Amino acid sequence: MSSKYSKLIHWAVGAAIGAAGFAGPTWAQDTGLALEEVVVTARKVEESLQDAPISVTAFTNEAITERGITDLNSLAEFSPGLSFSQAFGRQNDRPVIRGQGNVLANVQFGVESGTAYFIDGVYYNGDIQALDFDMLQRVEVIKGPQSALYGRNTYAGAINFVTRDPRGDEWGGTVKATAGKFGERRASLNVDGPIAEGILRARFGARINNYDGEYTNQATGKLVGDEQDKTFNATFVLTPTEDLTMRAFVQYRQQSDGPLALFLQGANFNNCKPGFRSIGYRGLNATTGAVATSPASGQFAPVNNTNQYYCGVIAARPELIWLNTDAIGTTAKFPNNTFRDGTAFDGVDAKETFSSFSVEWTMPTGATVRSLSGYRTNHDRFGTDSDHSEAFTSLGPTSEPLFANTNRNDRREWSTELKMSSPEDARFRYTVGAYYYNIKDAEKDLTYASPEFGVINANANVTGIENRASFASVSYDLTEQLSATLEVRRFTEIKTRREFNAAGASSLYVEGGYNDTTPRFTVDYRLSDDVLLYGILAKGVRPGGINGSAGASIGRPTYDQETSNNLEVGVKSTLMDGRVRFNAAAYYIDSKDVQVTQALPAASGGNAVTSIAVNQAKAETTGLEVEVTAAITQYLTGTVALAYTNAEFKQGCDDFEYVLNSGGFAYQPSFFGSALCNIAGRRLPLTPETQGNIVLTYERPMSDSLSFVASGTFTHEGSKFVQLHNLAETGDTNMLGLRLGVKSDDWSVTAYGRNLTDEDTIPLATRWFDLRYGSGPRGLAGVAPTGYDSGSPRALFAALRKGRTFGIEVSYSF
Repeated sequence: MSSKYSKLIHWAVGAAIGAAGFAGPTWAQDTGLALEEVVVTARKVEESLQDAPISVTAFTNEAITERGITDLNSLAEFSPGLSFSQAFGRQNDRPVIRGQGNVLANVQFGVESGTAYFIDGVYYNGDIQALDFDMLQRVEVIKGPQSALYGRNTYAGAINFVTRDPRGDEWGGTVKATAGKFGERRASLNVDGPIAEGILRARFGARINNYDGEYTNQATGKLVGDEQDKTFNATFVLTPTEDLTMRAFVQYRQQSDGPLALFLQGANFNNCKPGFRSIGYRGLNATTGAVATSPASGQFAPVNNTNQYYCGVIAARPELIWLNTDAIGTTAKFPNNTFRDGTAFDGVDAKETFSSFSVEWTMPTGATVRSLSGYRTNHDRFGTDSDHSEAFTSLGPTSEPLFANTNRNDRREWSTELKMSSPEDARFRYTVGAYYYNIKDAEKDLTYASPEFGVINANANVTGIENRASFASVSYDLTEQLSATLEVRRFTEIKTRREFNAAGASSLYVEGGYNDTTPRFTVDYRLSDDVLLYGILAKGVRPGGINGSAGASIGRPTYDQETSNNLEVGVKSTLMDGRVRFNAAAYYIDSKDVQVTQALPAASGGNAVTSIAVNQAKAETTGLEVEVTAAITQYLTGTVALAYTNAEFKQGCDDFEYVLNSGGFAYQPSFFGSALCNIAGRRLPLTPETQGNIVLTYERPMSDSLSFVASGTFTHEGSKFVQLHNLAETGDTNMLGLRLGVKSDDWSVTAYGRNLTDEDTIPLATRWFDLRYGSGPRGLAGVAPTGYDSGSPRALFAALRKGRTFGIEVSYSF
């Protein structure tokens, strides 16, 4: 066993022993104290967390409150093995479980993250950061491939958000209000109760959420990164008989976020990999050596820096936020401007309706038949000044600047599943079912002439996904201690993409077809009433996709699925008379046909600005996850969670890796296999090697009606490389949180502090261009060697982390 694995286990066990030691003699005295049971549905059946032979981190509503979790970003801080970064505000989610992420996911069309979201078991394809956590009963982060039971895009795992069921005895509810630094304001109301006693129950909820932002756009003097959303939801549960249950859930969300808080670390910061793809070889005429940049367009004079990339931790630089979001006339910095306008739309504007409907019937034989359907419509606008800098290149007063990214998406998504299952207490158990999924997404270009509804032009497209599947699961108790389960899903998927020309006429139609069989085999052994051992063999599939016209130009209109073989072994244990839970899982992942990016060679010989997805890498991942929860005393409970992930490429060739290692010469397809493009041994990007968190919760009566409550949290995430080159990285992130309050049976008042150390490491960065120094083909004093990469110098744009925040939260139940 490696030293890193040993240290991880020693830390977890030591923390548990230390907590017991901290409790002192009280530990021995409180023999009747035990942790509350946590029920999960990770395997599509209700079972105790400790009886589920699968790695899952579950958060009850109480745990969500104690940790101050309000969104997916804060949820990931307490989920070992899950990494999430707000790289593009609350848009373009890229969750990463066990290192199986992708830098292209939700950034380049068609590339998917491999981690899927579900609301009450219904697949949710999109961004979910504005979800109302006050309406949730539980969140389950399920790790490892879930293709067999959950379906598409669960290559690495699944996150299931379980909403609350309404109460059936009497009407009641909760109102909650929050006010904090940086204009943080949140208010929610949830009311539930019986409509027809014993037959129909209902729950109604609403939330308003605001955050004013804390960083200033240097171009306008205005704050950026602000967030606003309103959510309304309703749940109805109908039980006309003891054997029949129908449940309907509907949610409406309206979101309005301002310009993203992104800054550009320019090519002038580059400090490694010298060569021709640098600002030292840009901005001058290749023949005369004269300056060829335009100050009126926000371009800078040439700088003698021949480094092509940045090595090391990227520092947070809010002073470099420069976004051309508004109309700007003549300024002191640009005195020669007569017209300088921003983008047609900036920020995020979304209106969404999501609904689900389930019917469950228990037959006289004890078997159950269940249908589950979901329907979602989403209309969103997204816009940003995508060069993230002072550079401004416009074709005229009615045209957006170069690299403006403004679009409108109108999506319609629906799914339905039908399955039949045997009684759960039978020795031989089975489930059989069928599934259908369909999504259509029409994307239009937002322009000055049509900033609301958009137009169909060369930036517009229509995409679709249709997935059909059948699945089955059989389980058998070989003995009272030993059980085996085989799950399998067979699916067929079709992806389509239609593109248009400048006149709005169809210019290209591409269709990609994919099918596969994804099995999972589980063996679990009950070593004792309190210890469960299990092993899993599973296949994962990341969906293939379409490169469109960019790929069609070189004969690669589509790319294939990425697959993996997974081995996991784990233990679930309940110790010390139910006062300690110790769960651990170790895993190995062998990934093939890994989807990576490849720049397209331009017809002029190397000035590439477009990339496509290709399957030309292999990877291996090993890891360990440990979670320990202990009822330390009658009043104090503690949790320690840790994860170690070693995710490495074993084979692969990257085009820009060649550029960096060759001194700036352009990559050609014939160079495939060259040592200069080899990425073997590099860590998979977006993946922290270490993660961990410690949570202590304390509740002690102050009187017959009042209690003092407190919780302290520490979270750690190791540094992440932003690209597969393993050069630029985010840095280690360590944060502290604290909540102190008083509560009664009906009300509570809590003061909170988040990120108390004011950690300012960046969540993530993205490789980009620096247009401020010009692009090729230009060189210094006539130097323009044949075959060099003449593209714009590389820079990195990065998001900023929310700083130290204090606030107060008040709730009242009635």
